[in-house]
Amino acid sequence: MRTILCVALTALAAIACSSSTPNPNSTVEGKVVTSTFALGAPTAIDAIDEAGVRTHTLVSADGTFRFVIRKGHVYRLVALTPKGEEPLVFPRTGGRLDKTFKLSSGAAVIALGNVRHFDQVPAGGFTVQSAAPVAATTTPKSTGGAGEPGECVDGAIMGSGVPCVDDNEKTSCEGGAQGADDQADGECVNGKDAKTGAACTDGNNEGDPADPAQAMAVPDKNPPNDVGGCDDGEGDGEESDD
Repeated sequence: MRTILCVALTALAAIACSSSTPNPNSTVEGKVVTSTFALGAPTAIDAIDEAGVRTHTLVSADGTFRFVIRKGHVYRLVALTPKGEEPLVFPRTGGRLDKTFKLSSGAAVIALGNVRHFDQVPAGGFTVQSAAPVAATTTPKSTGGAGEPGECVDGAIMGSGVPCVDDNEKTSCEGGAQGADDQADGECVNGKDAKTGAACTDGNNEGDPADPAQAMAVPDKNPPNDVGGCDDGEGDGEESDD
């Protein structure tokens, strides 16, 4: 009888292990460059979904932050400073300034890199780099990182110091895997259908652009406008709400 019971329990355990629920949560991480916030460094970063629900995260003494948000929502991020809330802004090609991104996947890791304050969009705007480096045109300046001339490194173009963001449109997944590329799934990416190239509008950001004349916090790495492609099934067992 004991042998039969043990076999039954083993079979049930195998079934439980094989039916793990996909992870509904993803991680956002970055580091505030406190020296750029002349009127007071942020003490926290909030993620706010389309219903106004907030995920509140304190900024560590070294400027780093890390928090978890749930898939199936559109989020905007704000830095809480002594002067009030400052939006995190994601410059895109064509001069668009997004304040939101859609989270369609669990088990994603959204690495924003270094986050800097700007009183407004700098003269000439931001160089948005998604692939090949741009040519350096002025006397080289130190950008605080290693890279090739024309490459966007730590928020500035190597060889010119022009403010820039890395917009490679890829999602990193937990465990170091690479998620699906927005450019291959037919979604609207930076104003164009990723499969056909036809003009389109991205509904998750439509109607909520940032004001280029207002203060903003800009990460040197953009999240995809629709974060997807992970959901590896190695989640914490929570039920998805979508």
